[in-house]
This record gives sequence, C-alpha cells and structure tokens, in this order.
Amino acid sequence: MYSDTDLLNQIKQRDPVALERLYDRYEKTLFLLFRRTQVEDALIHSAMTQLFRTVWEQPTRYPNFQGFILHTLRQLSSKREHIPTR
Repeated sequence: MYSDTDLLNQIKQRDPVALERLYDRYEKTLFLLFRRTQVEDALIHSAMTQLFRTVWEQPTRYPNFQGFILHTLRQLSSKREHIPTR
C-alpha cells in the first residue's frame, strides 16, 4: 500500500493511477466530511471534483494531502456561512 506522500509523488510524475488510488482512499471519508459543510450531494461532488482536479493540476501546492483537505473544508465552510438561507 502506498502512503499519501508516495501517491502525491507519483501524481507529480503524472501517474493517473496514483490519482485514482488517492481518490479511492478518501472518497467515502471526504463525502462524509463535506456533508458537514454542504447539504446538496451535487455541491459535495463538485467540491470533491475540484479538490482532486487541483491535486492533479498543482500536485506540489499542498505536499500534505490531509492538510489540503482541511484547508478545502475551511474554505467551503466559510463560503456556506455567507450564503443566505431561505
């Protein structure tokens, strides 16, 4: 089994299988974490897609994937606080 660091290093080398492995590892956990900040499944899937697109396009931006997840969750939570409710 590869560590997150191993997978991120492989992603830096443009290995799409490494991205799939990282996604598979975190998909369920991320969905549940994002569920706390977003109500709609479509918004959750959009956030997850954006997160992994960023990992693919800028793999050196966040060398610690779990830190990147927390950063993304904070951003989503902050955006949600500014959305008016009905």
